[in-house]
Amino acid sequence: MALVPIENVGEVGIVKDINAWQLPPNVWSDGNNVRAEHGAIVKSPGYAEVMATVPVPPYYITHLVSGVNEYWIVGGLTAIHVYDDSSVSDTLDGGIGAADTSITIDDRTGFETAGTITIGSEEIPYTGISTNTFTGCVRGGGATTHLDGAIVTRTKKWYDITRGGGAGGAYATTATENWAATIIGGVLIMTNGVDEPQYWELISGVPATIQKMQNLNNWTASEECKSMRAFRSFLVALNVTKSGINYSRLVKWSTEAALQTTPTSWDETSATVDAGEYELADTKGGILDGLPLRDTFMIYKEDSIYGMTYVGTPFIFSFRQLSPSVGALSKNCVAEFDGGHFILGNGDVYVNDGQKVQSILPHKIRDYIFGEIDGANFKRSFVVADYGNTEMWACFPTPASSTSQCNKAVVWNWTNQAFTIRDLPDLAHIGYGTIDDPNSFTTWAAAIPTWSSALGTWTSTWSQSENVLVMASPTDTKLYRNASGNREDTSDMTSFISRTGMTMNSQQQNDQSTVKRIKAIWPKMEVTGSDNTINVYVGTQNSTEEAVSWSSPVEFNPDTQSKVSVRKSGKLYGVKFESTGDFYWRLDGYEIELDDAGRRGSRSY
Repeated sequence: MALVPIENVGEVGIVKDINAWQLPPNVWSDGNNVRAEHGAIVKSPGYAEVMATVPVPPYYITHLVSGVNEYWIVGGLTAIHVYDDSSVSDTLDGGIGAADTSITIDDRTGFETAGTITIGSEEIPYTGISTNTFTGCVRGGGATTHLDGAIVTRTKKWYDITRGGGAGGAYATTATENWAATIIGGVLIMTNGVDEPQYWELISGVPATIQKMQNLNNWTASEECKSMRAFRSFLVALNVTKSGINYSRLVKWSTEAALQTTPTSWDETSATVDAGEYELADTKGGILDGLPLRDTFMIYKEDSIYGMTYVGTPFIFSFRQLSPSVGALSKNCVAEFDGGHFILGNGDVYVNDGQKVQSILPHKIRDYIFGEIDGANFKRSFVVADYGNTEMWACFPTPASSTSQCNKAVVWNWTNQAFTIRDLPDLAHIGYGTIDDPNSFTTWAAAIPTWSSALGTWTSTWSQSENVLVMASPTDTKLYRNASGNREDTSDMTSFISRTGMTMNSQQQNDQSTVKRIKAIWPKMEVTGSDNTINVYVGTQNSTEEAVSWSSPVEFNPDTQSKVSVRKSGKLYGVKFESTGDFYWRLDGYEIELDDAGRRGSRSY
């Protein structure tokens, strides 16, 4: 009898493109809703609804910071809405009773002329404001008395900022092409490839909540582009349509824009401005997107990558081909991380460091990704960076998605190079930014998963008002905050990690001919939560071609148990850890108790 230790179980993550029996012992052959973290495998964080009811099915989401104010902007198919997440509050100047319809505060700065305020748990709509007094206040069934000095807060809410009828009215976005956004000098730019590019300018002293999107000024009316991104002080339009004719390989750039303004010209024919255009005709594919990388703007076509570099007058920009064969899968399939671009490409996943483009998937999980992507809806794929956890998410729809939205993500941790897999709630996009989620307010002692692994500043209390992923689900017409609890909104999350095809004998040697008797598994686990039972399975095979025979699940509680007793024999063996409860778990390693039963049969493996 021997104990075979399996350690560093989060070092590599999941590898599905190599036969399980060929993998090192600490590599996993399958898993779902887990992540690799600090050398361990942990349950993926849950998600929960945030920012109340979204006015339209959200197909795109982005975050904008302007001074001390923060905004989340959601693009629907026909409309754009903004959630004002800024914090504006003051104090009551004199107490009020439950029937008072005039409410005075010390300073109304930052409050709208009409809107909703919150005092304690009471929300109070008002129709006007005179000096520091809210008028026309509507007190409902929950009205109560509030004392002098009570905190009065502007209620966070959604506002419709769709362009007015004179500017073109409703948008004609498609679920396949979706929106793209960029920020130049504090001005938000959004494009969808169908309508004229839009901008949202936050004018000092004017409440942003009453402003509307506008057609991009100085842009030629009736022209569109697939994507528009900021680079230096320029706007760069990619894949441009002029007068109904699509120039899929055309790059068009503006003059330089001043701070908090949009460019004054896009006229490539003028000798007095530095606007221009250039066609990338060396390869046939159309341009899908672009993104800055240090001092170069990288342009991603369907079949190639180009670098665009500022050189000044008379040419303004020079262009070089970085790769003649690697491109992006779709728009929004490139994201920046430390020192490079992460690219979900057509048949592979790459990293571009500005000098070379290299696959990060060989012999790992490439075949799985591109075997799972729904070929009819691959354009809905996208990537997003979770900088707080050094993770890049490649999100895509599978044929199992009844809505053709992204229901699966392969997650790459660029610190430890590990890959994991998780489910998504039929998403069209994910944004990254700061959100104040009162539901996540806690103490360090109660922090989930643990004090040591939580992010944030150490004070007597801790609120997860930090940069997080916010997921847009048009299917549910909801936004979800990732890393909120341990459930998938209101449902329990099923998580598992498994390894099959292990051949080590009691001497920890590779041995496919000896039958091994598995007697027990000794997990090195920790859990947080009350419903904290892990199901442990042991699987065996007598050949690499044989299907895995799994044992019945054995319940394991790390708080009260040290091992899982099993009885299972085979020449190859494996183990699976699974949970369905509302709790967090972490697996740092495990030991397999086994002995060698000798050779059985004459077949060679």
